[in-house]
This record gives sequence, structure tokens and C-alpha cells, in this order.
Amino acid sequence: MTNLVVSWIRTFTPVLVGGLIAWLVRQGVKVDTSVAQPLTEALTVIFTAVYYFLVRTLETWWPGFGWLLGIPKQPAYPPAEVTAGNRPGGAHSSPGRM
Repeated sequence: MTNLVVSWIRTFTPVLVGGLIAWLVRQGVKVDTSVAQPLTEALTVIFTAVYYFLVRTLETWWPGFGWLLGIPKQPAYPPAEVTAGNRPGGAHSSPGRM
């Protein structure tokens, strides 16, 4: 499995879990229809962030928790090649300077 696919799985799993938790919370909370959609969106963002933070933190101590992100394998990216154009202070670091 490529690093790209691994990163997609580990990104979208928390989003789906956060959305599901927000939806479940909304089922028990009755609010005005004009507030329902923004509330659900806000809860989704909050639950997604909290879920990801907790699982990633637990995964650093116990790698088996990686399954809660859809796959226990973390993507491994090769180090970036340093060139004059992408290093700090390189030729392209500040537009307009010659």
C-alpha cells in the first residue's frame, strides 16, 4: 500500500468517526432547524480533532491503537532533497529579490 493511500485512510477515518459521533449527539439534542446544520458541522470538527489527537497520542505509546485510524501503519516519507530553490535563504525564498 502506498504512503498516499495510507495517509488518506489515516485522514478520513477520524473524519468519519467525528461525523458519526456528531450525528449521534445531534440525535439526542433538539435544536432549531436554523442552528442544526452549523451545530453539526462544528461538532464534527471538534470530535474529529479530539479523536485524532487522542488516538495519535495513544499510538505513540501503544502502536496497536493505530487501527483506530483505519490502519496501524504510519506513512513514511523520504527526506526532501535540499536544493538552492527550497532551502532557507535560497534563490527563490523571497520574490522580488535578485
